[in-house]
Amino acid sequence: MTDVDLVLVGGGGAAHCLLHALGALRGLRVAVVDPVRHSGNDRTWCFWDRGRSPVEQAVTRRWSALRVVGPDGAAHPLAARGWSYALVRSADLYALARERAAHLDVTWYDEPALDVRDGAERARVTTPSGELRARWVFDSRPLPPPPRRPLLAGRREGAETALLQHFRGWWLSGADVDPDTATLMDFAVPQPPEGLAFGYVLPVSASRALVEYTVFSRHRLPTEAYDVLRGRFPGARVESTEDGAIPMTDAAFPRRTGRRVFRLGTGGGATRPATGYTFRAMLRQAASVAADLAAGRVPLPPRPYPRRHLGYDAVLLRALDRGLVDGRRLLTDLLAGSPDTLAFLDGTTTPRQELSLLAVTPRGAMARATAQVLRARLTGR
Repeated sequence: MTDVDLVLVGGGGAAHCLLHALGALRGLRVAVVDPVRHSGNDRTWCFWDRGRSPVEQAVTRRWSALRVVGPDGAAHPLAARGWSYALVRSADLYALARERAAHLDVTWYDEPALDVRDGAERARVTTPSGELRARWVFDSRPLPPPPRRPLLAGRREGAETALLQHFRGWWLSGADVDPDTATLMDFAVPQPPEGLAFGYVLPVSASRALVEYTVFSRHRLPTEAYDVLRGRFPGARVESTEDGAIPMTDAAFPRRTGRRVFRLGTGGGATRPATGYTFRAMLRQAASVAADLAAGRVPLPPRPYPRRHLGYDAVLLRALDRGLVDGRRLLTDLLAGSPDTLAFLDGTTTPRQELSLLAVTPRGAMARATAQVLRARLTGR
């Protein structure tokens, strides 16, 4: 049995954000348990912020000039108002976090966690090579898809709406792109038989870009269906490909599963239900946990988003899932029609700003979606 201060179960983005935040502390014994030693470019994160990020050294590129393309092909500039869109590649985050945490006593266990058990004084994590005992355990492993369940005795479990944001992206070289403007959502791309799709073009130079085809729907597409954008860049060379699926659900994710066991990342609610954005919430969780540990407090990760934002997301997901709105038109109008949209995507709007956003949505359809969400939470239908 090995005694440590912290065990991080899962060694991906959430764990590395926490390692980076813990770099300000000294003397901590940390065990990271994951069968995969994450080091390369296995994923890309994008996020909105104003000013410098805590992991600014890992940021590949920022854009303050952005546009959205509506379903009719018309391009609309976004009013950034001090916001910028940042891109981080995983290899850069992993390297920065490990450099920052170099003076901690970190041990990497390249094996799965077979069992996580809570305890009054210590939690225990069992691996194939033995048992780790820690004051605190932070579990960032992904959870299975949530079941659909109603509100029971005032406590909701599962989801009324469960969609996926699934995508394929290509890092292209030799592409002819505008290096200064990012296309955040292009809704004029070919659409799938179910759900809605949009394209991304995130240029890092005049000839190199991340191009992505993204779909919001209940089910993934056949593999070849994601390749519809490749023909837009003839002669470009594919450097690498990224595939993934992000949950878009109104399910509740517990931040705490025991006295000494907590959840981080997507499994801890860091993924914004209606957008899929995760990275900024992971940084907020990490900073709060590190501050609590430094102050000797219980390191409960904070709520990633205000409750009212999660309520808005539940309504929007319901409207999209049930076909109550033209999703491409609604999202185009939101992004192009209100200067407060970017703050809303980050989860930092005020109620007054949210009222201005509601003014550009189809009120009748959103009212029906709201009524359906409330009814589903009370009755399960």
